[in-house]
Amino acid sequence: SKVLVIGDGTIGLLAAKLIRLYEPASVSLLGLRQEQSELVKIAGVDHFYTSEEQLTEKYDLIIEGAGALTAVAAALSHSRRGAHILLLGYPDHGAKLPIVIDDLINNDLTIHASFSYTQKSWAEIVELLNSGKIDLSFIATHKFPLIEWESALATIRGGNHKTNVPRGKVFLTLGVD
Repeated sequence: SKVLVIGDGTIGLLAAKLIRLYEPASVSLLGLRQEQSELVKIAGVDHFYTSEEQLTEKYDLIIEGAGALTAVAAALSHSRRGAHILLLGYPDHGAKLPIVIDDLINNDLTIHASFSYTQKSWAEIVELLNSGKIDLSFIATHKFPLIEWESALATIRGGNHKTNVPRGKVFLTLGVD
């Protein structure tokens, strides 16, 4: 099956890495930041796009991890008949998207949504991590000693867009590395 992940942040990168365990035929990722390409590659993505116009295929599974209404719309428009769409991103509370119900029904789409995790899914991810079947260390891209908290916040706010450095998670450490 062909998978499309939408979102090049933490949710999208983790979703791409996890979906690889199920050995899909291909995994594509649609993001906004070219500087994420290194992390996207480590996540196991075959094709990385930074513009929806670059997408020419339909997908069997679309995982929306961006949390934007435009991402949900993209998921709907790039789904193959019978596709499953998984909504993991979280847009603003009360956000509304006009959906053509006929398209959902006629294309036999299934939409799943999740905000958190279940006890079972938590146990499964812990087992994957403990067994070494999945390594998520790539997502920790920045570490700052606590005294450099201002630099950490600047990085979170997007200071890296100017330097083309990929950004995953930013950590503050209590000691000196």
